[in-house]
Amino acid sequence: MKTLLQTTLVAAMAAVLAACGGGDDGGPATMPAPLQPSSIKLSDPANGYLNARTAAAYTYFGSRDTYSFYAITLFSVITAASQSGPGTVGGACTGGGTASITFNDNDHSNSITAGDTASIAFSNCQESMTLAGTTVATTLNGGMTFSIKAASQPTANLQNFSFVADATANNLYAQAGTTSMTFNGTMTISKSVPQPDNTLKYVATSNNATVNRNVNGVQDSIALAGWRLDDSLSLLTFTDEVSLSGNLGFMTPSGSANLLLSTSSPLAVGATGVPSAGSIALATTEDQVKASFAATGDVVLAIDAGKTGTVTATVPTTTSALESLFAN
Repeated sequence: MKTLLQTTLVAAMAAVLAACGGGDDGGPATMPAPLQPSSIKLSDPANGYLNARTAAAYTYFGSRDTYSFYAITLFSVITAASQSGPGTVGGACTGGGTASITFNDNDHSNSITAGDTASIAFSNCQESMTLAGTTVATTLNGGMTFSIKAASQPTANLQNFSFVADATANNLYAQAGTTSMTFNGTMTISKSVPQPDNTLKYVATSNNATVNRNVNGVQDSIALAGWRLDDSLSLLTFTDEVSLSGNLGFMTPSGSANLLLSTSSPLAVGATGVPSAGSIALATTEDQVKASFAATGDVVLAIDAGKTGTVTATVPTTTSALESLFAN
């Protein structure tokens, strides 16, 4: 039991640290919420169109990391539930504090089925992790709850197990080094069984998931509303095709933006986690930007001031530059 708890805990912490820096359709797509005015203009040429570059950074990396956190934590708890069965697993964290996971087999089926619930809770849980050769002290408080909405009969390794589940963060606070984050809200995630072409499909939707961050003393936030991510993962090449749609809002010290997202062509994402092809359009009430990704790591931002359908500026950047804008 202790090993099970520690394995799940480490996976959850890894998801939190990743956030520093899908499928069978889960139902009809959620309609986007009304787009609200932004306090920054994407077509402002000051600082080399920094607003547009920041918006592109938060669109991709903010969506990716928020989804990764919810998904990895959900998948870890489902895996742990399949191994231990119903009940509560709890224990002390290495550096102090406690962590616990509770599984509720509500229909007494001895399997993961619709209606089953689970939770993971942290109380000043302190652990150290070594990532890329660096040891990072991490503290966790709060937790997440999980509700299975639909599920197939799981197999031993869960690969041929499909499900639809809600994952809800409840003031889940994580501090890792000089970064702290608080997650709230629900993300619904579905997973299909592998298709005949050895493709797994995931769909994630959210109307209210939020992340409030403090990165090296700089505060920002990310909000998902009517937001959707579709992810097709090839089990042969381990590459993803990712599409984003709906609304994403972010707030930084330099201003805030409420973006309506759409995918012109699915993003091709490899093992590095960054796109090597594809394009995403992001629009405010006044401006629109199309971000196109290339295998070289280059990104081109085509800016349409006034949303007239005419490109008024073309801004080159790179995926590493965008990731740095989001991480810092």
